[in-house]
Amino acid sequence: MAADKDTGVTFLYPPAGLTFNYLDTINVSYTSPFSSPYLVTYCLRYNGGDPLEKNAEYGHAYNSSTLALIKWPEFASCYFTLRPSKSGGNGSLNTNSPWFRINSEARPTPVTFGLDQNSTTVPTDPTTSTPAPGPSGGLSSAAKIGIGVGVALGLLFGLGAAAIAFCLLWRRKRARQAGAQLLNAGGESSKSEFGAEEGGHFMPMKSMPVEMQGKGQDFERPHELSSDATVEMGSDRRIGELSAGEGVRNGPG
Repeated sequence: MAADKDTGVTFLYPPAGLTFNYLDTINVSYTSPFSSPYLVTYCLRYNGGDPLEKNAEYGHAYNSSTLALIKWPEFASCYFTLRPSKSGGNGSLNTNSPWFRINSEARPTPVTFGLDQNSTTVPTDPTTSTPAPGPSGGLSSAAKIGIGVGVALGLLFGLGAAAIAFCLLWRRKRARQAGAQLLNAGGESSKSEFGAEEGGHFMPMKSMPVEMQGKGQDFERPHELSSDATVEMGSDRRIGELSAGEGVRNGPG
């Protein structure tokens, strides 16, 4: 603990003699009567000189703590000052913490140091301090968003593939139906020429009688003369009657 003058301010952390690495975080703990305390960080270079103000921020009121990031690898050591306000007045109420050293090498994983809230002991070496606990188990918001996007994309891909498959099957079915209609049309045309199909067999159509006219042959036909027909011969020849029963031949007698 450190207390300068009788201002009512006491630094609980950091104690004297600690070394912190570049990019470590210090949870500065204190007790104070200030309602708006102002925490200022002063650091000293390796080659000496006057301490320089490197950071200033409002702290939490009264007995509390404030996080301070060590981000000055070019400095050798630092300390904190707690003021009653930003203006600080004449500085009579300012209270300083013990000095601490800075290692310019950053750790592979930066660490936050402070009081062990479950114990009244104060760590004497930063290397033995326990790193701040990480976030609790479970998926982060980014991971949940990524999973949601992946599921949505997978669902869209599945629906698209199903739609494409449906269109291909529908076109193939239409093509088969069109081919079947063409085959049926061809079959109907053949049936019209060779007859109707009955019981799986084609029945020949009935033939139509066709009258044929003979050429190149002479057919003899009987000729009849009426009983009233007369043949008139010359004046010297007699006139006779041909009976109905006699036939007349064509050609010489």
